[in-house]
Amino acid sequence: MNHEHESNEDELREPREDLLRLTEAERERWFLEKWDERPDTFKVEEAAKLIRVSRSTAYDLAAKGTLPSKLYGRCRRIARFDLFLFMVRGREDDAA
Repeated sequence: MNHEHESNEDELREPREDLLRLTEAERERWFLEKWDERPDTFKVEEAAKLIRVSRSTAYDLAAKGTLPSKLYGRCRRIARFDLFLFMVRGREDDAA
């Protein structure tokens, strides 16, 4: 049985109203890329591949809070909605 994405991390799940925070173009991308069918959470290593950075860079981004994540014991997870926002809007520090 694969528990990779199984979670007691319900608080990481995005409520449907979060989708209302997206622009029309972002909502369209959400559904075109089938984000609603992806796992609720991602390991940092999985997120790193999607955002095309190294594993260590992804861990640094998560530890700094640039890439929002939650720590469960020793496991850090990134919510699907937060990862999507990071991908479409970029890092907050990119504007600096």
